[in-house]
Amino acid sequence: MIYMKKIPRELYICALTGATCAFLSLLLPAHIRACLFCAMLCFAAYIIFAVYRKKEYLRYRIAAAAAVMVCALLYILFPSVLSLYAFRITATAVYITETYALLKDTADVWKKTFLDDKMTYLFRIVLACALLFAGCMLAVWEVYPQKFLAHMETMPFEEGHNDRYAGRYPVQYGIPYQSTYPEGTFDLILPEGETAGTVIWVHGGGHMPQDKYTGLNRTLITNMLEEGYAAVLTDYTAAAVYPSMNVQLEELISFLRENSSSLGINASHFILAGTDCGADTVLQYVMSACVPAYAEKNGLSASLAPSDIICVYLCSAMYRPQYGAGTDLILSDYTAAAQLRRYYEVIDLQSSSRLKDLDVIPYVCGSLPPVFFSEGNTGTYTVQAHAFEDALKQTDVIYEAHIFDSVRDKRELVYMSFDCQNNHFASAVNGAFLAFLRDIQKP
Repeated sequence: MIYMKKIPRELYICALTGATCAFLSLLLPAHIRACLFCAMLCFAAYIIFAVYRKKEYLRYRIAAAAAVMVCALLYILFPSVLSLYAFRITATAVYITETYALLKDTADVWKKTFLDDKMTYLFRIVLACALLFAGCMLAVWEVYPQKFLAHMETMPFEEGHNDRYAGRYPVQYGIPYQSTYPEGTFDLILPEGETAGTVIWVHGGGHMPQDKYTGLNRTLITNMLEEGYAAVLTDYTAAAVYPSMNVQLEELISFLRENSSSLGINASHFILAGTDCGADTVLQYVMSACVPAYAEKNGLSASLAPSDIICVYLCSAMYRPQYGAGTDLILSDYTAAAQLRRYYEVIDLQSSSRLKDLDVIPYVCGSLPPVFFSEGNTGTYTVQAHAFEDALKQTDVIYEAHIFDSVRDKRELVYMSFDCQNNHFASAVNGAFLAFLRDIQKP
């Protein structure tokens, strides 16, 4: 083992800081490049201090730090799992080596000092081991995010299969729409009398298995039924990968249009609604239907014409997927990043060409149907919602935005607080959407 007789505190700090950057690149997977760039600066300082001090084993220290920097640079230029792992392993090795060298050089401290002094060095050993263990676990979660998400899967919500919704509207359960993926079914709720159109609800859940009734915006569905719209509550395969949700939504719409007579629905007027990842899919579908360049860029297809879509309802949609881990809360960021990496099969979100191509902001144009969208202010995509609104302002698209403000509303609101819960914020949004729908249909 390489060590020095006396190790300058600066070298130890540089090694620790570099290892911290490696650790942060695990915790902040959407910002891996930024973390690695900071690590390169830290190890450059490490080399400068080593040269300035002119201590023994100088060449080995410079070589080790240079190896870390090369691995970081390789990932920045050519992102890959191999270069990322190489960086983390070398950075952690340097940190552990420096920790061992410091403990070895100060062996006399173990004999001459009190217990509390010894504990400081013991703490460093524990920290090194903890860093190594956490790095291994988080690395596994990053490459195989389904292992991290497995314990977060929710249990299906049992609706009870009553034959009437809200005690008033007839319901047909588990209608298959001939999907190429499993779980391709939907429930159909019919209004009284002739249908004015059809609202399709795509539930959220972060691409994790959930039931379509879990988190259902019941007030929204009830309002649409009262307005004469048939409600389609769809299931999809949450365990599949992109573009499974887009494909299944297209399969569902094609099935509804082909079987509209037997189902008793109006398949020429659609309201597309969704929350969370369901809203992402709805938005991507609408962009594909209205902007051919977007559909071609992402290899997506949509059979609906823009004139077939009455309006779009989006709750906590992700307009810029490459920034999908920017929710302003560390735990939410990590969870969102794991969900996105699993579904879209990417590692570094911000460098992913696939996610950049799905960014809807550059494609917002006047051909979009009326859009109603809402967003909270905590642990969600508030910044993206503002960017989407700014883009819509540059067009003549009819839209209404409800983006809650933490200062004005004097409380924190994640998206579920006003989408599916029973409070005055939810009532305000649902009431606003009903008024919005009536306004855009006025002759």
